[in-house]
Amino acid sequence: MILQQIKKRTTDKSLNIGFKSIISVLLVSIAFGTASCNSEAKKEVKAETQKAQLPVLTVTAISPTTQKVEKTLSVTGNLAAWDMVSVQAAANGLKVINIYTDSGKFVTKGQILVQLDDSMIKAQLASAQARLANSQAQLSKAKNPNRDQDLLRQRASLDQAKANFDNAKDNAQRYESLHNQGAVSRFELDARKTALDTSEALFRQEEQRLSLIMAGSRTEDISIAQASVADSQAQIQQLYVQLSQTVVKAPDSGLVFDRQVHLGDVSSSMNKMFSIVRNNRFELQAKVPESDLRLINVGDPVNITSDVNTGLKSNGKIRQIGPGVDTTTRQAIVKVDVSYVNGMQTGQFLRGTVGLGSQESLVVPSKSIVNQEGIAKIFSIDDKSVANLKTIQTGIRSGDFVEVKSGLTKNDKIVIDGIGFLRDGDFVKVVKEEKKGGKV
Repeated sequence: MILQQIKKRTTDKSLNIGFKSIISVLLVSIAFGTASCNSEAKKEVKAETQKAQLPVLTVTAISPTTQKVEKTLSVTGNLAAWDMVSVQAAANGLKVINIYTDSGKFVTKGQILVQLDDSMIKAQLASAQARLANSQAQLSKAKNPNRDQDLLRQRASLDQAKANFDNAKDNAQRYESLHNQGAVSRFELDARKTALDTSEALFRQEEQRLSLIMAGSRTEDISIAQASVADSQAQIQQLYVQLSQTVVKAPDSGLVFDRQVHLGDVSSSMNKMFSIVRNNRFELQAKVPESDLRLINVGDPVNITSDVNTGLKSNGKIRQIGPGVDTTTRQAIVKVDVSYVNGMQTGQFLRGTVGLGSQESLVVPSKSIVNQEGIAKIFSIDDKSVANLKTIQTGIRSGDFVEVKSGLTKNDKIVIDGIGFLRDGDFVKVVKEEKKGGKV
């Protein structure tokens, strides 16, 4: 609007020239102002850039180094009994009257575990022993049926029978002569002949008895008596076996794993009383990847630990590898003989460490490692002093140092102080650089 007023009031040439000069001055002023604004913006950007590149933390860098590392293979699995022995009663139908052990106790082979009621069997045994004594007496009598007194008595009886027979014979002859003379009747003569026949029969009977005494017992009588003795002895032997079965003993030494018998129970050969870990031998049934089987051998020593019970430590030895690999998991079962220590239980999850010798490996201080959701990472400083977060694969940990299997080289520089305040991509200032990592 000012320009328009100037045009209206100016009519001569000089005024036109002045007007043009004023316009030029205004245009130059506007251009100069714009240039000044751009310059200020550039200065602000440059300042912000310089401000962004200022170190956020002063750190100490370290170069990884290679050291000899004792290599190991970690295996895990469940603890199991090498051989679990079941203990049952051999006798049936007898009441349990005493129990001498319990779960968790150690027993030796032949140790008494349970006593069953044996009163009935002892009574049967006493009766069988009495029958045996009677059978043995019968056998002795069959072999020697007569004593010397019996023989003398029979000889006397025979002599008496002989005398009676001779007397009857004489009477019969005399009465026959008298009958022929008519001195006695026929009836009296017949009576004397009958007496003769009777006395002769008695005499012959006594002779037979003496003959039997002189001959001894019959073979059949001796055999019958011997059979009776053998039967009684067999019954006694059977009862002794039954009596021994009333005492339940440990079939082998070991740890009593489980007790299922109680006072008052009635024994049965079908019911388990105890489970015993034979010879107290346990084994770790570890699952090992197929790719690691080549690293181990039968007989290799194994250190045993528990993730849950940190005080549980034992040692073992590989007894068996394989014999097969699971087609789904590609793992094989490796059986490790384990020395029992207090706190071990079958089914327990344990860890075994197998030594594989030593080799040169890259190591870094454990304090330089950041764990993010179970993933090991480390801050590596590049040539522009920028801290970059790298993922690494760790191996053996010993003391203050950790083996690095991958993700890092010995030429890298890593941050060991203040890693908790760093972020990936932060600009840092290195005030000290250490050349050595440490030993594992």
